[in-house]
Amino acid sequence: MKINRILFIPAACLALSLTTISCDSEGDDNVQWWDWGTVQEDPEAPSEPEEPVDTEANPEIVALGWTNQTAALAEQYGEIPEYIQVYKSPATLCDKNAYAYIAVADFAQVTLDVLGDAESLKTPSTRYEESLAPIVVNGGFFYQTSLSLIVRDGQLICPNTQVDSPDWSETYYYMPRGTFSILQDGTVDVSWVYTQTEWYGGKTYAYPIPMPLENGRVPEANYPEGGKEYTGKTGIGGGPVLTKGGTIINSWEDEFLNINPEDNRPRTAIGYNPTANRLVLFACAGDNTESVSGLTLENTANVLLALGCTESVNLDGGGSTVMLFNGNEIIKPSGGEQRTVGSCAAFK
Repeated sequence: MKINRILFIPAACLALSLTTISCDSEGDDNVQWWDWGTVQEDPEAPSEPEEPVDTEANPEIVALGWTNQTAALAEQYGEIPEYIQVYKSPATLCDKNAYAYIAVADFAQVTLDVLGDAESLKTPSTRYEESLAPIVVNGGFFYQTSLSLIVRDGQLICPNTQVDSPDWSETYYYMPRGTFSILQDGTVDVSWVYTQTEWYGGKTYAYPIPMPLENGRVPEANYPEGGKEYTGKTGIGGGPVLTKGGTIINSWEDEFLNINPEDNRPRTAIGYNPTANRLVLFACAGDNTESVSGLTLENTANVLLALGCTESVNLDGGGSTVMLFNGNEIIKPSGGEQRTVGSCAAFK
């Protein structure tokens, strides 16, 4: 899986400023750990189905205050496969008014699809029309093209951004970024993934730890430590990694992501609960949604961990965040209309 081009484009679609975060280090020096709190709160928001139904599919999710809306949504918008259930959040998450949905799918039955390509930008609704996937959320970062990894059927469609810079004159960072993958052996993997340009060898590597920013340093097979050739069958890039091995991780600085981690924003994320063997797509409203501010990355990581997602990755948020149920918006874009994005994650 090689790529012969280099992406000299800014790393995120939103013009957001980098904020400084205070955190404690423990364990590996290359991984920083959030000193984060936990859980839950609510608002009034976009129109929603009324009656919670079918609380038996995932009782531990219902115990956290999420209500199963699958039947009510299906009555409005049409049926979806029974191995996918959709839940609305409690009124509050992490002590903040919240309006969020999760799509929860049996990993043994669902197909995770990554929609998109290396060049074109399309709205999630257009991606839905092309795929007819029952659940679609926006995916990775973009500018004029996709800036985040897309792997489909074992083929590298688009790499994570290969280089970024704060000044585009003297400083250049070649940084692996957070990626959620289903590997060729059928296992779920959250890691930091980088594709070298052809000049450097053209290989794609996955790393168990992030790489500290170092001007001009290109990731190699053994740097950062533990690198392996990437063997994804399906993969979507974004960042930062939120949880890995059941631990909340802070790698937004090492991934050189200007996404205002401490700001309350609409957020989109993908996670895996190994105990229940299920995939989770998460999206929350914010910004211009009445009474709802959105969540921080800290909040998003805690929500996913509470849902049992020991492995999870943040996707693009802000005005890009949207969730579709059979093509209908159940999390609406905060800007009033969908953005054209580089990729989408979908359940089929």
